Amino acid sequence: MGVRLALIGCGAAANKYYLPILKDNPEICRDLYLVDRDIDTARMAAESVGAVHCFDDFRKVIGNVDGAIVAVPHHLHHSIATE
Repeated sequence: MGVRLALIGCGAAANKYYLPILKDNPEICRDLYLVDRDIDTARMAAESVGAVHCFDDFRKVIGNVDGAIVAVPHHLHHSIATE
Protein backbone atom coordinates (compact mmCIF):
# COMPACT_ATOMS: atom_id res chain seq x y z
CA MET A 1 0.00 0.00 0.00
CA GLY A 2 1.28 3.45 -0.93
CA VAL A 3 1.11 6.74 0.88
CA ARG A 4 -2.41 8.00 1.52
CA LEU A 5 -2.38 11.75 1.01
CA ALA A 6 -5.03 14.44 1.47
CA LEU A 7 -5.15 17.67 -0.46
CA ILE A 8 -7.10 20.06 1.73
CA GLY A 9 -8.35 22.96 -0.33
CA CYS A 10 -8.94 22.45 -4.05
CA GLY A 11 -9.02 26.06 -5.22
CA ALA A 12 -6.54 28.27 -7.06
CA ALA A 13 -3.35 27.19 -5.25
CA ALA A 14 -4.19 23.51 -5.62
CA ASN A 15 -4.97 23.93 -9.31
CA LYS A 16 -1.81 25.91 -10.03
CA TYR A 17 0.77 24.14 -7.88
CA TYR A 18 -0.34 20.76 -6.57
CA LEU A 19 -2.79 19.09 -8.96
CA PRO A 20 -0.45 19.26 -11.99
CA ILE A 21 2.28 17.46 -10.05
CA LEU A 22 -0.12 14.94 -8.53
CA LYS A 23 -1.60 14.18 -11.94
CA ASP A 24 1.85 13.02 -13.07
CA ASN A 25 1.96 10.56 -10.16
CA PRO A 26 -0.95 8.12 -10.58
CA GLU A 27 0.34 5.92 -7.75
CA ILE A 28 -0.37 8.80 -5.34
CA CYS A 29 -3.72 9.65 -6.94
CA ARG A 30 -5.07 6.15 -6.29
CA ASP A 31 -5.16 6.97 -2.57
CA LEU A 32 -5.53 10.74 -2.80
CA TYR A 33 -8.25 12.36 -0.71
CA LEU A 34 -9.53 15.67 -2.12
CA VAL A 35 -11.11 17.95 0.46
CA ASP A 36 -12.89 21.24 -0.11
CA ARG A 37 -15.83 22.76 1.72
CA ASP A 38 -17.46 22.99 -1.72
CA ILE A 39 -17.84 19.30 -2.56
CA ASP A 40 -18.26 20.05 -6.27
CA THR A 41 -14.85 21.71 -6.27
CA ALA A 42 -13.36 18.62 -4.63
CA ARG A 43 -15.08 16.40 -7.20
CA MET A 44 -13.74 18.44 -10.12
CA ALA A 45 -10.24 18.26 -8.68
CA ALA A 46 -10.56 14.51 -8.18
CA GLU A 47 -11.77 14.04 -11.72
CA SER A 48 -8.81 16.03 -13.07
CA VAL A 49 -6.30 13.63 -11.48
CA GLY A 50 -8.26 10.38 -11.53
CA ALA A 51 -8.86 10.24 -7.78
CA VAL A 52 -12.07 8.92 -6.21
CA HIS A 53 -12.08 10.14 -2.58
CA CYS A 54 -13.90 13.49 -2.16
CA PHE A 55 -14.94 15.16 1.07
CA ASP A 56 -16.34 18.50 2.21
CA ASP A 57 -14.70 18.48 5.65
CA PHE A 58 -11.08 17.65 6.42
CA ARG A 59 -12.12 16.08 9.74
CA LYS A 60 -13.69 13.21 7.77
CA VAL A 61 -10.28 12.10 6.46
CA ILE A 62 -8.33 12.27 9.73
CA GLY A 63 -7.17 8.76 10.51
CA ASN A 64 -7.50 7.66 6.88
CA VAL A 65 -4.42 9.44 5.52
CA ASP A 66 -0.70 9.45 6.22
CA GLY A 67 -0.20 13.14 5.47
CA ALA A 68 -1.79 16.24 4.03
CA ILE A 69 -1.10 19.21 1.84
CA VAL A 70 -2.91 22.18 3.35
CA ALA A 71 -3.75 24.44 0.39
CA VAL A 72 -6.27 26.78 1.98
CA PRO A 73 -5.94 30.51 2.72
CA HIS A 74 -3.15 31.18 5.22
CA HIS A 75 -5.39 32.24 8.06
CA LEU A 76 -6.93 28.72 8.10
CA HIS A 77 -3.65 26.75 8.16
CA HIS A 78 -3.17 26.68 11.92
CA SER A 79 -6.61 25.39 12.84
CA ILE A 80 -6.50 22.66 10.19
CA ALA A 81 -2.93 21.61 10.90
CA THR A 82 -3.44 21.34 14.64
CA GLU A 83 -6.37 18.94 14.22
